[in-house]
Amino acid sequence: SHIGDVFLCDQLNVSQSSELQELSPDVSVLIPVHRGVDFVSHSIASIIMQCVDELHQPLDDETRGPQSSLSSMQIVIVDDRCVDGSIGVMIQSCKTLLASQPNILLMVLDHREGQITLHEEHQQQQKRHHPQPTISIAIDIIASKSPGVASALNTGLDHCRSELVARMDADDICAPGRLISQLRFMRGNSSVNVVGTAAVVFSTKDDQDKNDCPILPYHSIAPSCNQCHIVRTSLSVIDPGFMSWTMLFTCTISHPTVMFRKSAIDEIGGYDESIKCAEDYDLWLRMLDKDCRSILCLPFVGVWHRKHKHNNSVTNSLAQKKEANEACYRAIKKILSSPDDETDESLDIEHITSLKDPATATSLDSINNAARLLMNMESTFLQKNDMCLTEHEIKLIQNDCNARIGELATIAISKFGKDYTDHFKFNSSEGPCYVWRLWSDRCPNEQFQRLSLLCHLTTTS
Repeated sequence: SHIGDVFLCDQLNVSQSSELQELSPDVSVLIPVHRGVDFVSHSIASIIMQCVDELHQPLDDETRGPQSSLSSMQIVIVDDRCVDGSIGVMIQSCKTLLASQPNILLMVLDHREGQITLHEEHQQQQKRHHPQPTISIAIDIIASKSPGVASALNTGLDHCRSELVARMDADDICAPGRLISQLRFMRGNSSVNVVGTAAVVFSTKDDQDKNDCPILPYHSIAPSCNQCHIVRTSLSVIDPGFMSWTMLFTCTISHPTVMFRKSAIDEIGGYDESIKCAEDYDLWLRMLDKDCRSILCLPFVGVWHRKHKHNNSVTNSLAQKKEANEACYRAIKKILSSPDDETDESLDIEHITSLKDPATATSLDSINNAARLLMNMESTFLQKNDMCLTEHEIKLIQNDCNARIGELATIAISKFGKDYTDHFKFNSSEGPCYVWRLWSDRCPNEQFQRLSLLCHLTTTS
């Protein structure tokens, strides 16, 4: 056979595919695909190149061994109502890239339409020259059970054969060494269930000169006709206890960068399919509720994250923000609830919204309530996790609280101070500005900042 041959599965091929399904690869890479015909070639190439790089990069004595290698990979491509031909482009890109790699065996199984189609890529030539290929890659193409990212991910997880699953989006790019670095870490740290990395956020746009983007990883094997612009570097929190705290306010881990243990995701019920735009954030919060040290990030760039007009965060930004606030509400409610009382009647989602984004507060009372909620969260979180937080992480949490209180107090003065000029008395227990007194008590060394705010308030009044 040769590249491009397709064999409809008969009884013999069904047996072959069953044998493949029983194999447990080193890692399963999970990719839902809805659209992205202009991006998917570079994306899948960056995944395949993880194996190519591993094959051609000699290991030193410290990294040599089965626990530090990447000898087999499964790529699970989930067809989430894809109609633009993206999946076909991905498969063709894999064939082309691996045509010159006889040490890598590629098998493609298409499970859609209730019939398995087996693509055998230059298998006979490989067997003649290399009876036992050094690395094997199996690609499983499956159809999502229901529309939406969460359903696609749950469907894909059901087909992942490895305990270690790496997430990837069809429009992003894997940085060199990402998968092997995460594999080594997960193999050596059994208590960690999810590990992410930092990411570079970039965008592309049409350019008359049609220049390539040489700064992108693997640009030479998947050249682009667009100019690349770096938007920002997304640096993640590397202290697990502190990350658990910061996740109560915003999602501090990039979904496409993670590798996780499939059993840990299954244990908490997988992705919530009722959540359409913040399914990853909800998942992480539920996992951290069980163990505040189960998620962390490694301090290197593992993914180049592409921003474009079809991103979910762009097309559904309001819905994503609403679902994120609701996920925060559920997580904070769990933290604040006592064993005897499962609910906290005083908790209001408006307080959480004001705490996460003080500029949206509609009154000084809302700011004060957000500050009271923050103090309650800090004491409860530290008490609940006192046995698993390091002294450094506790200090980070306290400093973060001080910074949030300062922000709340600043908004209180700048937005509502003109209406309460007579009430900003530092030593008074009366008056409406609780957050100002709290800031004064917790951060006495920041009196210059407070004086500047009061001078500005007096001048503008």
